Amino acid sequence: MGDVLVIGVDGCPDGWVAVLLDEDRVDVAHVPAAAGLDALAPAGTVTAIDIPMWFPERPPRRSEVAARALLGAGRASSIFPTPVRAAVDAPDHATANAVSKRLTGRGVSAQAYALTAKIREVDAWRHGTALDVREVHPETSFAVLLDGPARHAKKTWSGIGERRRALTSVGIDLTPFEGAALGRAAVDDVVDAAAAAWTALRIARGEAIRLPESPEDGASDSGDVIWA
Repeated sequence: MGDVLVIGVDGCPDGWVAVLLDEDRVDVAHVPAAAGLDALAPAGTVTAIDIPMWFPERPPRRSEVAARALLGAGRASSIFPTPVRAAVDAPDHATANAVSKRLTGRGVSAQAYALTAKIREVDAWRHGTALDVREVHPETSFAVLLDGPARHAKKTWSGIGERRRALTSVGIDLTPFEGAALGRAAVDDVVDAAAAAWTALRIARGEAIRLPESPEDGASDSGDVIWA
C-alpha cells in the first residue's frame, strides 16, 4: 500500500476497526486500543473517528442538534446526546445518571453511558497523538454521500447493501475484506469506518461539511464539531 492519506475509525466490542485510504487502494485493520492507530499512518494524517470528543456544559451539543436536523426524524435517534464530563467520568451508569441530573436536569441513557469507556480512551489518546483527529458520525456521512438520510437501518440486510453500494460508488469497495480477521468487528462497524474514511478524505481535500456551520460568537464551543 502506498502512503496512507486518511483513516476512518469506528468502535467495536474488542477495540477499533480502521479503514485506510491511499491514492488507489483501500485497506482495513483492527486495533485493540486507539493508541494502535498511531502505527498505521504518518503524523498529520486526517483520522476521522466515530466518538464524541467535546463535552457540553449543558447538553445537547450544537453539533448534535445540527446533525439530527441533517438526518431528519428517521435517523436522528442514532445520535445519543454526549454526557457532561463529570458523567463521562462516573464509575457506573447510576452515578452518571445522578450526576447528570444534578448538573443539567437531564439523565444519561444506558446507551450513551455504554460509550463512556471509549470516550475516555479517545480523549486521553487524542491529546498526545500526532494524527489529525476529527469527530464524525457515520449516519451524517452517509446522508451527505446519499444526498439524503439512508432509507434503511444499518443493521438490516437492506441497510448494509444501501451503504455498501454508496461506498463503492466513491471507490471504497469492501468486498476484498469479507472474511478478514478484524476481531469482533461487525459488518456495520466496518461499513461505518469506511464512511468515516470518506469524510476524512473530504476533510483533507477541504470539501467536508462542518456541523454546525460555524461556532457561536465567543468561540466557547469552537471544538464542538461533527464533520460530514
